[in-house]
Parts: sequence; structure tokens; C-alpha cells
Amino acid sequence: MISWMQKNNKFLIVTIWIATISFIFTGATYGFKYGIKSSSIGEVGDIELSREKFQMEYRNLYNRYNQAFQGKFDEEQAKGMHLQEQVLNSMAVQAMILNLAKDFGIVVSDKEVAQNLASIPSFQKDGIFNKGIYSNFLKNSGLSAKIFEENIKNDLTIQKTFSLMNLKGIEEEYKSFEIAFETADKLKYITLSANDMNVSIDEVKLKEFWEARKEQFQTAKQYSFDMVWVDTKDVNVTDKE
Repeated sequence: MISWMQKNNKFLIVTIWIATISFIFTGATYGFKYGIKSSSIGEVGDIELSREKFQMEYRNLYNRYNQAFQGKFDEEQAKGMHLQEQVLNSMAVQAMILNLAKDFGIVVSDKEVAQNLASIPSFQKDGIFNKGIYSNFLKNSGLSAKIFEENIKNDLTIQKTFSLMNLKGIEEEYKSFEIAFETADKLKYITLSANDMNVSIDEVKLKEFWEARKEQFQTAKQYSFDMVWVDTKDVNVTDKE
């Protein structure tokens, strides 16, 4: 992990996107720009937020709420719960992660999308992908295959991006962490009291010590002076003086 992060320091940005997700309902649209094309509601970074995807996400979220409310959920309640804002925030967060994936160079191939699509049980008959069922689903949902499959591709891209966080460090990296945290200095000390100190004064040696260093103990030179103030009006000064 350490060596990987040294080579890919943008990995640290992942934590920013994780933090952003936790605020998905409160201000995730930072950096969002409204679109001017009829097919777009805006963009985040290099990622365009399509109007068709917004409608699909809104319909899915509305249906989940309606199911939770046992079929008694309506547009008035959706407006009160700011359902559109929830969808917009969710799309903005996804777009942020997709921008990050683009910086990392993370890609999902058409083959991966096809395999994922074929694995969805709702589109299978006798355990095999059925194109007719898939086409009917798109028709009944009012979706284009392009938008639906692009949504799958984005989901797979996001999964790949988050999978970067699950990389395991090599044994040497774990050991380097252990050494750093386990390194310590061992100290041993004792407490001494006045009774433990045996000090004797040798006057001869003390004088020898002072004689050799007496210059260091001399007081700095000091000067004193007296001042006498004389009123100049009482003094006569000649030109010669």
C-alpha cells in the first residue's frame, strides 16, 4: 500500500470522495454547473449529468419510497422530501468519483458491461440472457439502451475505484510499520538525595583552581565621575580661553 501510494498519491483523494458521500443530502452539488443543452441538466468536472439519467434515478428513488409507504407515496410528499435534490446530490457524488476514476485511468470495457448486463436475473430466461425481455424492460421504462448500459458502466467504474482501497500491503511494508511503532529507547534512572552526596572541600586544590582561572572571575571594569553644574551667567570667558 505504501509503495503504491507513493507512486499514486492521488489515491489520497479517495477519502475526500468518501467524506462527500456522507453529506450526500447536504451540499454534494458543490462544483455543479447547470447545463445549457436540452439533454443535460448540468455537469460536474468533466462528467455530464444527463436529463434521461436524472429521470431514471428519480423514478427509481420514487418507486422505492412508494414501496416503503405501501403505495401511498405521491408527488406532494416527494416535493416535501426534496426528492429531486436527493437525486441531484447522488448524481453529483457519482460524477465526482467518476472524475477521480478518469484521473486514475480506470476504464470499464464494453465486454465487462455486457457480462454484467447478462448476469442480471431479471433479464434472463432459464438462466440465459434474453434480449427480448431486456428490450421490453427498456420500452416499458422509457429508457434507451445507451443510458441504461452507461449507468452500468459507471457503476462498475465506481466499484473499481473503491476497490483500490482494499489493496493489501506486502509483508515488508507491514514490518516497516511494526519497526517504526515498536522502536523505543530504554532509560534507567535513580534518585539521589543530599545524604547520598559525599562532598569534601580541599582548600589547596580550590585555590589552585581559582589561580588558574581567576581572570574569569574578575568583576568588569567600572567607572565613576562627579558632575558640577555652574550657571554660565556667573562665568566670564575671554576670547583667549
